[in-house]
Amino acid sequence: MADAPQTTCCSAPDAATIKPCAACGAPVCKNCRAFVNGLILCSNCRGQVESAVAAEQPGALGLPFAIAGGVVAAIVSGAVWAAIAIYGNAEIGFIAIGVGFLAGWGVFLGAGKKRGVQLQVVAVACAVLGLLLGKYFIVANAIRDYIVQQGGAKAGEISLFHSGIMKIFFENIGSFLSPWDALWVFLALGAAWRVPQPSGLHVS
Repeated sequence: MADAPQTTCCSAPDAATIKPCAACGAPVCKNCRAFVNGLILCSNCRGQVESAVAAEQPGALGLPFAIAGGVVAAIVSGAVWAAIAIYGNAEIGFIAIGVGFLAGWGVFLGAGKKRGVQLQVVAVACAVLGLLLGKYFIVANAIRDYIVQQGGAKAGEISLFHSGIMKIFFENIGSFLSPWDALWVFLALGAAWRVPQPSGLHVS
């Protein structure tokens, strides 16, 4: 990490405790060494690690863009999941993981490739939105088809966003979910959580 190994770590090094820096190999003693995730680093490399950790932190101005990116990604991916289920005549659950992953990436890119717990929370919230929309489109399409088959309306006369369809969905949402759905949701939210996850570097 440093440009060139230094010959001594400080003006009065403790010779008995000198060990090489894990990053650049420079000698470093107990008087001036630092630990990053348990690894010994010299002061130069420690500074670079601290700068890298600080650079990945999201700023207040980046949060709105992170939310916008996550929402757009969630809506698009949720719609794609529903389209595959509707036109492929099969609800492929593992595609839901992609909804979570893309929602996470939308947040990550919207935030300028920053990382942090705050962005992880936003990513999970956006993933929930995408999953809910995808499931709604799938169920609403099935309800609409049933209404048409029963002669309650003609094809094209009833929208997926018809108030009656929305009421049926939200009042009975639990009955539309299976144990497999719970698994896919768990994995999808995990995927969203991991994308903007901090580097995990701890300096001491």
